[in-house]
Parts: sequence; C-alpha cells; structure tokens
Amino acid sequence: MTSMAIWGSPAALLASMPDRELLRITDTCFSLLDSDFPDAECRQWYELAVEEAQRRRLAPPRRGFIGAGASRFRRSRPSVRLRRRTPRE
Repeated sequence: MTSMAIWGSPAALLASMPDRELLRITDTCFSLLDSDFPDAECRQWYELAVEEAQRRRLAPPRRGFIGAGASRFRRSRPSVRLRRRTPRE
C-alpha cells in the first residue's frame, strides 16, 4: 500500500506539517536515500519536502547536499583569526 493511499497527497501533508517536523522528515528521507537500496517513493517524499522547505524559506537553495551532515560539503568562508593582544610594556 502506498503512502498516497493512506495519507492522500504527499504535498498537502507536507504543507500542513510544522516547520520542525518538515525538517525532520527531510533529514530522515535524506538518510534513507543514502542507503544501499533507496526507495523510489522516499525520493519523491524527499524532493517534495525540500520544495516545501524552500517555499517556507527554511532550507538553502539546492546547490549541493541538503540534509544531515550537509554542512561538511558546503563551501565556507575562511575563518578570520584575530591577533592576540599583548600587554604593552
């Protein structure tokens, strides 16, 4: 039995979820897609969840990996090191 038979439209269900639950299901789907045998229906849910998160402006634009551990793959600015202050003599 597919999820559409149980819940109706996945997009409608995702649109009705609170922000925290939407991000949680997005991360969960991402983790499941990263397995050896990803489910095709899970991919559909993941794509719809990412679109809904972007619509709500909860997620960055799709330019790479989104989900658990995504920060490792994003480019970041080099950190600025501040000089240590030394006491004046």
